[in-house]
Amino acid sequence: TVPNERAKAVVSTQSTGISKELDMKSIEAISGVCKWFYKLARTPTLWQAACERIWSDLKSKDEPPNCSEFVSWRGMFINRPHLRFDGIYVSRIKYFREGEQTSNLCCTLQTVFYHRFFRFFSDGLVLGLNTTALPQQAVASLKDRTSANKEVMYGQYTINGDLISLVLFQRDFSSRRSTASMKLKPDRSFKVTLKLLNKQGKQSLQWVEYQVIVKRNGQITKNDIELEPPHFCRFVFGRVKSYTALSLGTV
Repeated sequence: TVPNERAKAVVSTQSTGISKELDMKSIEAISGVCKWFYKLARTPTLWQAACERIWSDLKSKDEPPNCSEFVSWRGMFINRPHLRFDGIYVSRIKYFREGEQTSNLCCTLQTVFYHRFFRFFSDGLVLGLNTTALPQQAVASLKDRTSANKEVMYGQYTINGDLISLVLFQRDFSSRRSTASMKLKPDRSFKVTLKLLNKQGKQSLQWVEYQVIVKRNGQITKNDIELEPPHFCRFVFGRVKSYTALSLGTV
């Protein structure tokens, strides 16, 4: 058993200096141990600190805004759309294309499946991956900040309200020399804007804008991509337990 003073000290520390990497899902799991831990995990200051780490405009406020919509800090954390770092966002794309023409058949159709993945980190780093591989393989490729998968793209993101702006770059493997820092291709970038959604507690991302920027001979060309289905479907969040097994920051 954990002494009362020790358990209270842990919650007090988390509520005053909570980290973005703290898995609030684990806090919820603690509440199922017993009534005492349930009350401890429902401490308002703990959930208030978690909300303030995500939405900086909430600092110095005693009560959550929109009280009619969010009855508590915990209710805001669960129901207000926000970016999550304890898993990946995945979009499953399915479409049909013409196959090889044969003498016996007029035409054949092939069903093609592939996935888009985004993995966000609390310090502004984002990893992107388009692949036909199984989702389990993609989850493993995006577990660490430096992936061995050459198809993984790297970039930074910013948040403005419920909009997320990303700029992604492909990795540059043209140099055979091993360098300590990762090298990215500067001549081509991918600008993406996504909208945060939350429906019945389920986090998702919706496409808003997709732009390919090419730099060549001192000229910059911006190509806007039409966001038409089936290639631009909504991203659904999936929690990955192994992503929260180790924290690089102070939890």
